Amino acid sequence: MELLIRAVEDKDIGVCFDMTKQMYGDFMAKHGLAMNDKDLMNVVNMFVTKKQVLVLERAGKVVAMTAWTLSPHMANAKIIVYQEVLWCCNSPVKTDAFVMLRAIEKKAAELCADIVVLSNLSEMNEERLRRIYKLKGFEYLETHYAKRRI
Repeated sequence: MELLIRAVEDKDIGVCFDMTKQMYGDFMAKHGLAMNDKDLMNVVNMFVTKKQVLVLERAGKVVAMTAWTLSPHMANAKIIVYQEVLWCCNSPVKTDAFVMLRAIEKKAAELCADIVVLSNLSEMNEERLRRIYKLKGFEYLETHYAKRRI
């Protein structure tokens, strides 16, 4: 099957929106952070417009996507941090997640990022993911906790 990693195109907004909503919607709502479609579309559109999204196509169909930000590190502004913001993979092929991980690292290198930071939703298989990330050379650094103020 043909596999292609490519920069996002405007035509991908709909599929990126659908994947993000499917991946994060129920999880966020469960934690009191329900997303409405308009706001979510604005966020996805912002990343697509800024071309800060990579997509993975399998046989002409987008099956995975990732979006990122770049910023200076808080401890040393000369260090550039590639921060994964969204990562959705709806592929039936398990190894496509590894393909996306390699694409993330390659994109970070192209952008001259010194550090790549990946996150994980608390209900995803965290122990398995830690093992995979460690195998790929990532270190476990930080856990985030969130509390809704309202």
